[in-house]
Amino acid sequence: IYVRARSALGSGATDSYNLLAAGSLTDIHGTAIDLDELKAFYIVPTSGSIRIDAPASAFLTIFSDASDVLNVPASGLLMDFGAAGLDVTTNSKFDVTESTSAATADYTLVLIGAS
Repeated sequence: IYVRARSALGSGATDSYNLLAAGSLTDIHGTAIDLDELKAFYIVPTSGSIRIDAPASAFLTIFSDASDVLNVPASGLLMDFGAAGLDVTTNSKFDVTESTSAATADYTLVLIGAS
């Protein structure tokens, strides 16, 4: 499980995530995350507006190409990929971007996966 409460993502700024060990994310115990499957993805803005973007390469397969975006409503976005999960052994990246380019945004991100 990975949880991040992000404060003050600047106007138009982007946080990049990689679910493989090379991505340098750590769990609540400080252990490096190296997922094979993403079981669930939950993100909720606590202030401002955000979107999930596909980066230029190796993006999650929820995107069909690097120009795809998912706007996150104020109530949050939950994706449940079921028991099998979403394979992230190759395509493991996504970006969170402040979407108005006029303010900062805060958000909470929760990822549940398996290796």
